[in-house]
Amino acid sequence: MKFCPSCGVQTVPAGVPPVAVTTPTPKPSHMKRNLVVIGIVILLLLAIGASYKPSENNQPSTSSSEISQSNTQPVMTSSSATVQYDAVITYSEKYANSIGILKPSSGDEYLILTLSIQDNNIENMSISPLYFHVVINNVKYDYDSSTFLLPDPLKNVELFPKGTTTGSIAFEVPIGTTNYQPTYQPWFAPESSINWVHA
Repeated sequence: MKFCPSCGVQTVPAGVPPVAVTTPTPKPSHMKRNLVVIGIVILLLLAIGASYKPSENNQPSTSSSEISQSNTQPVMTSSSATVQYDAVITYSEKYANSIGILKPSSGDEYLILTLSIQDNNIENMSISPLYFHVVINNVKYDYDSSTFLLPDPLKNVELFPKGTTTGSIAFEVPIGTTNYQPTYQPWFAPESSINWVHA
């Protein structure tokens, strides 16, 4: 080998082609690149999760006071704590073996209820003998047509708020009936809360 005396670089003899010396470039490691990308994604997900807070406006309230109020019936007023009824019906009964020329079926008798009805609701209240029944031993009895032979039959009326009406209704029931429950349910109307008062 010969070197240049002035600069010290190796000289190539005449007629010999120079040899190119290349230094291999290291290839980037795919494993390291993948690990870096995965690390960045995990950090982003952790940052998003830490900053997320659900909106309280979207969560329904289920406080115990609201649940108890929604299931409480009948409604109690906060001031007097008394039950507010749609109507008060005072009633008394008597029994009969006949009404006018009509007689009940064998083994039955007439139960005659005399009613005094007051509308306590803010809405009008429809009154008709058709809407009244008596329940005896889990059997519901409709009014009997002999009602219209009574001296004071209950009439079809529309009660305005605080309005009152009176009248009687007859039911054909088994002889010896003493325990019964009167009911009121108008057609195509929600059930009303009635305070039944036995006179």
